[in-house]
Amino acid sequence: MASSAPTPSRRSKMGSHFKLVLVLVAVIAGMTGFGYALVPLYNIVCKLTGLNGKTGGINQKAVAAIKIDKHRLVEVQFFTYENQQMPWKATPMVQKVWVHPGQLMSESYRIENPTNDVITGQAVDSLIPDDAAYYFKKLYCLCFKHHTIGPHQSKILTLEYIVMPGLPKFVHRIYFSYTFFEVSKHPLEAAATPQTLRVPG
Repeated sequence: MASSAPTPSRRSKMGSHFKLVLVLVAVIAGMTGFGYALVPLYNIVCKLTGLNGKTGGINQKAVAAIKIDKHRLVEVQFFTYENQQMPWKATPMVQKVWVHPGQLMSESYRIENPTNDVITGQAVDSLIPDDAAYYFKKLYCLCFKHHTIGPHQSKILTLEYIVMPGLPKFVHRIYFSYTFFEVSKHPLEAAATPQTLRVPG
């Protein structure tokens, strides 16, 4: 027996369901795109507003011209914040140091990828108190570029920074942190070049 043609009411419901599916697909696509755009958007907002203790960069020539204040010491503590969407384990090699303002410093982070995938990540830095953010300058930062780590491998990444002599006198301690975001993920068999999996010695 042939089925009867859909009634106007049924056609209306089918049309509504189809529109709902389209909306959901568009939302999912938008969320995916937003996830990849999150890091650059975060950086732009922090740069424009100064929110979240966003720090700045400095070049080698400027560093060489800075006079070290040997009469003052500032404590700098290092942290990493866990991102539930990023499986990497990031650990500062040193948790706390004392620095003279104007002194070029170098600290290292051990970044481990415990998964079976090749993962490329992006670091976002943050600092408190906000009063110190302008005076914490980075000659080299993990956040300057993407980092790719192979399955069950690790890398030692370096932060080079300087606390500027103009740091307000009431700031005695600085808390510096990194949060890592996933940029891309590839199964092990999809890794095209051995260089991607190479770990510096």
